Amino acid sequence: MSLTSALSNATSGLRAVSAQISAASNNISNANTSGYSTKTQQVSTAVNGTSTDGVKLGAVTRDVDQYLLADKLSATSENASASYSDYVLGQLTDAYGTSTSGNSFANQFSSLQSAFSTLQATPNSTTLQTEVVTKATNLANSINSAGKEVTSLRTESQNQMTTSVSAINTDLNQINTLNSTIVAGQAAGQSVADLQDQRDKYLTDLSSQIGITYYTTSSGAVQISTAGGATLLDSTVHSLSFTANNVTASSQYVAGSTSGSPVLQGIYVDGSDITSSLGTSGTLGAAINLRDNVLPQAQGQLDEYATELTNGFSQFQVTTTTTNPTTTAALQLFQDSSSSAPDYSTGTTTAATSYSAGIATRIEVNPTVASNVWMVRDGNVSISGGTASTQTESSNSGNSTLLGALVSQTQTTSSTSSSTGSPLEGTITFSSTVTPSASAVSLNLTTSATLADYATSIIGYQSTQKATASSSYTSAASYLTTATTNLSNQSSVSLDVELEKLVTLQNSYSAVAKTISTVNSMYGDLLGIVG
Repeated sequence: MSLTSALSNATSGLRAVSAQISAASNNISNANTSGYSTKTQQVSTAVNGTSTDGVKLGAVTRDVDQYLLADKLSATSENASASYSDYVLGQLTDAYGTSTSGNSFANQFSSLQSAFSTLQATPNSTTLQTEVVTKATNLANSINSAGKEVTSLRTESQNQMTTSVSAINTDLNQINTLNSTIVAGQAAGQSVADLQDQRDKYLTDLSSQIGITYYTTSSGAVQISTAGGATLLDSTVHSLSFTANNVTASSQYVAGSTSGSPVLQGIYVDGSDITSSLGTSGTLGAAINLRDNVLPQAQGQLDEYATELTNGFSQFQVTTTTTNPTTTAALQLFQDSSSSAPDYSTGTTTAATSYSAGIATRIEVNPTVASNVWMVRDGNVSISGGTASTQTESSNSGNSTLLGALVSQTQTTSSTSSSTGSPLEGTITFSSTVTPSASAVSLNLTTSATLADYATSIIGYQSTQKATASSSYTSAASYLTTATTNLSNQSSVSLDVELEKLVTLQNSYSAVAKTISTVNSMYGDLLGIVG
């Protein structure tokens, strides 16, 4: 080998070692940088014809296991979904309280039962009559509060949908921009490893909002679809679109519908409604499930209870005389504020058979009864010979006939089947004005129970839902920790390894530098001989 070749080989080797030292130093300085992966300066033997010609520098690359990355992205989606569901259901159970807590509707119903029983023993007490009205009002207010919280949480979930859609579109555009730069850099033989790290950060953030699948093309671009197969990014961005409508008790989501309230809109891509294919992964998936399934079910349960409570105090009468025609008294203690029911104007003896969705937010104590507290003893409706009229106060202030029936009624099993006049029959559809209508939401309530049991079972059901959500969140968080650790162990910087590598490279640098020094010395000796 000539001295010129030796000097050329040594010089190229020095450049290669310098580049490797730079990569190792950069790794060490970024050891604690989130999302940074270990970089390696690629080198290879330069070939000139049939002979070698020193060392050739390649691109700086990274070693990231794509299977471990995909696992982390999946774990990120599940964790975000479980976290948001746990948060919202926590808000709901806080609003409901426990069956024995002071402001829960279950406890308020127990208080009403006690007030009726106490009044039965002293029916002429105005103070105790007022106490019954007060307890009934507290019960109605508690149900109102719970119902309004459900609507508020549905609104909050829909607001989260808006936030998530915006975040998703931002991430898709950032990834698309990085795709273009990476493809161009890779085609030019430039290092794109840092850009790929940046893209992985956006992929992770995207996964926190929505479940995705993706793959990397041969050119280096990432293409992304939803878990259900809708394309989000190929050569262009396919942005999500979503319009938030006002959420009311009658609101429902109807797939493919674009009309206004009470219809709630879905998520669209390229003009197609993809809501049903998104699943429950990511914060967006969780928010959709809460708005359209979980919280409507909670509202339906409260509406069913409010309906049963209204009917339970109205669908029976007590005979107060034995003369012909007999006279019957009835107490309509609760009513739907938007449509007072039942209507006794024709002397009917059956309860109302339909209420609109959201009765839980509107149930109230009959204002007439609230203004005439003696009616909780004597009733507010008198039916004689098939003709109904407003009840007048009984001269027998000690009469407890109706009170005894009411006390028994609060302990009587009621049913959610249509035979008792309940409009919901175990399911609820929120609006009959929407075409096509959404599927009815199952209430998952027992079909037969006392009013007290209904209240307790509703609170217990939501408590179980929250416990399940918390357990899922714990599992999802553990899964994410494991997936993140696995990827980090494989791709993140090991200071021990990099420091050891740096020492080795510095020794190599010294050796190559000495080779160059030796060749220079030999050049000097040669020139001296020639001279």
